[in-house]
Amino acid sequence: MATLIIGSTSNNRPYGVLTVNETGISETNNTSTVSISLVLKRPSNVTSKEKKSAQCTINGVKYNWSGSIAGKGDKTLVSKTQVISHNADGTKKIEISALINLDIIWYSSKITTISGSTNMNLTPIPIYAELNQSVVAKTETTFVGITVN
Repeated sequence: MATLIIGSTSNNRPYGVLTVNETGISETNNTSTVSISLVLKRPSNVTSKEKKSAQCTINGVKYNWSGSIAGKGDKTLVSKTQVISHNADGTKKIEISALINLDIIWYSSKITTISGSTNMNLTPIPIYAELNQSVVAKTETTFVGITVN
């Protein structure tokens, strides 16, 4: 699991939390499934009438949100599930990032865009060799020094 905090958590100001959690793996398909959650934390009431936007990117796939950020408490901006293919050797490192366009005045300070990024290693998937061999017909006439008639 990876948790990315974006923005400052000081002075009861709003900030974002991006959580990416690996919820399952498929050895057959060499993939992992991850749940994605981008939450705006509002420890104090946020007053804003304008429409705002947010985006998170997981392994190159972008998820967008737009709407109001007014209010207090947790506001989920993005909640998704994504299937991610692993490398041929079963490993996978992904980049996760998020940004929220707040564009508000907070106690005389302007907060515009908060953003951040990090990497996450998914659980390695064991890779097994698949062998296919067939014998159509073979006749042996000797076996460990014994002749068979």
